[in-house]
Amino acid sequence: MTKEDTARCFYTVMRTELNQHLQTINQIFSLYLGAVAVLFAGAFSGNNYVLLYLVPFLGFGAASLLGSHDRAISCIAAYCAKELDEVFKATDSHITQWDNSPMLSDLKDSHYNSQRGGSLMIIVSPGVLALLSRIFLEKADPLSWPIDMFGLFIGFYFIVCSFLVIWDTAEYRREMGGKRGSSS
Repeated sequence: MTKEDTARCFYTVMRTELNQHLQTINQIFSLYLGAVAVLFAGAFSGNNYVLLYLVPFLGFGAASLLGSHDRAISCIAAYCAKELDEVFKATDSHITQWDNSPMLSDLKDSHYNSQRGGSLMIIVSPGVLALLSRIFLEKADPLSWPIDMFGLFIGFYFIVCSFLVIWDTAEYRREMGGKRGSSS
């Protein structure tokens, strides 16, 4: 087996793994949105607004999982574009990989920003809406005030953490995109 054959095998495996990470990301989004819908439905149908404190907590969990998979995707893409592409460039059959494509380069800024914006909208917005709903829809019993303040504080903390994870992940992807080789 030649070095080029080995690189092609690694490329195939890496692209398969990248696709698995993308599928997992879709599953995480689906499970998160389903869980949020159940919590909102339970809170509003049973006037049990305390359930809404769980939404920012789930949002942070989802943001952390999404960030982990997104970072793995970035590393795989950089590996394919930089390290494996160097092997392929030494052959007569070299073609530009998608990860090194000028088309991807043209799309990258809008892609990173739209991905960041979409993730913020899907992950952070329900947490904010849940806390605002909790504040404005139920008149708290004076005995539950410490619990409500704790719930609001922790909820706000998880919202900020989710925002930071999403923002940091997008910056990491941008940084990893800069480490990719460019085709000539």
